[in-house]
Amino acid sequence: MDVDYCQFKPEIIQIERKNSLGNKKQNIKMQISSEFWLNKVVSSLEKAKVILGIKFECNEYKLEDLIVDSENYGRNYKECIGSQFQPCIGADGNVYVCTNHRGHKKYSYGSIIEKNFSKIWNDIESRKKIMNIINKKEKFSNCTQLCKPHESNKILWSIKKNVKDKDYLAKLKLKSKDLSKNLKHINFI
Repeated sequence: MDVDYCQFKPEIIQIERKNSLGNKKQNIKMQISSEFWLNKVVSSLEKAKVILGIKFECNEYKLEDLIVDSENYGRNYKECIGSQFQPCIGADGNVYVCTNHRGHKKYSYGSIIEKNFSKIWNDIESRKKIMNIINKKEKFSNCTQLCKPHESNKILWSIKKNVKDKDYLAKLKLKSKDLSKNLKHINFI
């Protein structure tokens, strides 16, 4: 079988899940350790690279954050800005901050069963209140090591910090043009 495109997305265990790896203690919050990624996943990726040859492509940047910065996981940002571009609608109809907080009502902006999405999304005060809990009160303590908006957060935080720096913005525009020339799959960046 000849495959043009395949995407492998390993699950990063949500920190909210308890006893997910068969621990005897019921209330331990846990995630897969960085050592697992380094020792198991990276070696599997190397094998896949040998098998697939030039067809192999891997965005390893997330693995680097796990392995290189095992304390903060590359989180140099102070706000989860990316979640405001990537909400998640759960099977229960609730609009959640992100996929990792799906199913936890305290991270829900509202339900599309009760209101339409536009009304929920345009309720800026409700969104700010929930994001304040994540950003200021919890300081990402209930977030997974590598959340879906992680890469967006790194970029958006950098832009926010440098928004008045004309050189930074000019370099960002050039980088954007260069990137658009090199996209192999327009729907997969």
